Amino acid sequence: MNSINTTANNLLFRNMFSTIKSQSPSHSLIRLCTIAWLYALAIILVPHLHAQEGAWEYSPYRMQMWLSIDPSLPFTESQTDRLIVQLQQQTELVYDSAARIDAKRTPRSLTSRILRELDGFSIKQVLASELVLVVTKSNNNPVAKEIRTFESVLEKVDAIHLTESNAALMKREMQDYLSDGESWKTLASKFKTTDLSTDELLTQIKSGKILTALIRKSELELLGRGARLVPTRFPWQMDSLLKSRDKIFAVSLTRELEMIQIHVREIDCLMRIVGPSVKVSVNSLEMLPRTIAYVTQAAFAPMARVEEADLKTVKMRIRAGGLITSEDHPARIVPGDVLVPYIRRDDRNGIPTLLQNIPWSFIAVASGNDVDIDGAVFSGIRGALAGRKNKRTKKIGLKARTVASGTDLQLNVAREPMLVVAGAEVYKRTPGGEDLELVGRTDWRGIIRISEQSHPKALYDAPVPVSTEPAKAASTDAVTDPSSEVIAVTKPAKPPKSEIELKYPLYLYYIKNGNTLLAKLPLLTGLERIEVAELPDDRRRLEAEAFVKGIQGEVLDLVARRQILAARIKSRVEAKNKAEAEELLNDLRKEKSYDKMQEELDALQRRILSSDRGPITAGSQIRIDKMFDTTRQMLQKYLQDTLLRDMEVAAGKIGG
Repeated sequence: MNSINTTANNLLFRNMFSTIKSQSPSHSLIRLCTIAWLYALAIILVPHLHAQEGAWEYSPYRMQMWLSIDPSLPFTESQTDRLIVQLQQQTELVYDSAARIDAKRTPRSLTSRILRELDGFSIKQVLASELVLVVTKSNNNPVAKEIRTFESVLEKVDAIHLTESNAALMKREMQDYLSDGESWKTLASKFKTTDLSTDELLTQIKSGKILTALIRKSELELLGRGARLVPTRFPWQMDSLLKSRDKIFAVSLTRELEMIQIHVREIDCLMRIVGPSVKVSVNSLEMLPRTIAYVTQAAFAPMARVEEADLKTVKMRIRAGGLITSEDHPARIVPGDVLVPYIRRDDRNGIPTLLQNIPWSFIAVASGNDVDIDGAVFSGIRGALAGRKNKRTKKIGLKARTVASGTDLQLNVAREPMLVVAGAEVYKRTPGGEDLELVGRTDWRGIIRISEQSHPKALYDAPVPVSTEPAKAASTDAVTDPSSEVIAVTKPAKPPKSEIELKYPLYLYYIKNGNTLLAKLPLLTGLERIEVAELPDDRRRLEAEAFVKGIQGEVLDLVARRQILAARIKSRVEAKNKAEAEELLNDLRKEKSYDKMQEELDALQRRILSSDRGPITAGSQIRIDKMFDTTRQMLQKYLQDTLLRDMEVAAGKIGG
């Protein structure tokens, strides 16, 4: 690459120098100086720019391993230290140059959580319990307007108020950092413990009686607009740990009878999600370092960044892909793999304002190498990954990891958590295919068990490369009249779909209630034990469909009866049997007419769409109106005729 850049630069500047020779000496001197400066700048910046472009795929994962050991296990301090050193060595062998790993004891504030509650460990709960620095916004305290940064707090604030429990927590957590700089010592010197309750402390902050305080993040909402958050990352808190790492492996060692149970969960720091639990047991201390290092591979989810995306395809770049050295490296992402897409949006301070798994969406890796890959998007949401690039918005795909042999698909009514969609038909389709297979119906709880384990051959639309070749110029040998020119516009042929065999049981599931398709849900069996889909409230449409079907069936019966009576009347007319003809004519008059059926249909539509029964979605109303319009057309076709009048005329001619 460097040789190519050098050659290109030399050619460029050689052409520029040849141009300068033809100019005046004064102009030539100025241009020569400018070019020399630009050339030197290019030599300095070009390698730096290329390094930045390749940072994602040529930068190793920044990993940290937290080790928590149950006190009941017979580990001395020296044994624990030796185990940490061995873990460092073993994990470096597993991940090689694609990761930089730092093994250490779990931060003391999280040790108990990881040992006792690792299965239910939640980053959101941890962050909510951490302390944040706030300053009042009350006009009663004029100094408050001058405090915008952590440095201004250290410079202008005399006291930072805390409750007794928060003061004890803060002093314990920052103890190991007091020697790292004067800032933390200065901060600790300003702590002022108060005997106020939390509610009283918040009230005084809002009123301006207290200028600054340290409160739990979960209490920020109680302050409302009465206080302002001072952006501060304390290095001992989870927020800072997430900022400085890509992955954290939380490892707990507990006693299980005569065995040692190893429990590992991955924390993805960028998207702030905790991966599935991986548990194994060993009976030997010597086996621990190697076993833990290899167990992390099952918990590890390599990531790829979305570079370009449209409605159906994406181009992605694999993190640390350029550093992968083996075919079975845990960071590899290969064709057939399935990625789960996530989106993160930050504010101007780098604090995430949106962290979300893009629902009912998957990326199937179709082709590529260890650095760049192309993927096919299968989603229940149109344009799930499409959109403009934004420096504050990141779209990431994490390699799927299954946790169960099956998934319970639960169908709920949107905004009505107590209502479920029972009896809905669920169909299965191969991604990109045309096949459709009935899986079953949801039970009374609105749940259907998805146990599909086969790996489908997905069909996808391969991205069509855009030609950059200029159009061939028309011949200038002949002059043509523009008005007589005929332009033939031909639509390019749609390329055939490509096929890739997936390594996961990913299928599209179609939810049908009555005659209406409610949703298309891509689902990977075993990714989650329970998947909940919020579907639109379809009860009114389903009710209307049942009534309309009844009316349509009644119309068909009515038409049949009318035709039978008409045939019998004609036979009596031919036999000159006036009495029986009149009797059958009276039976025909008793059958419902077009006007009667139309009145019933209008009354039913008004009742179903009545606002007294609550609001109705626009989509449901359109479907209901369409059903009633179809039924009206049916009435007009089969009932609005002259059958009764013709029979009356025919019967009146008997004996005449």
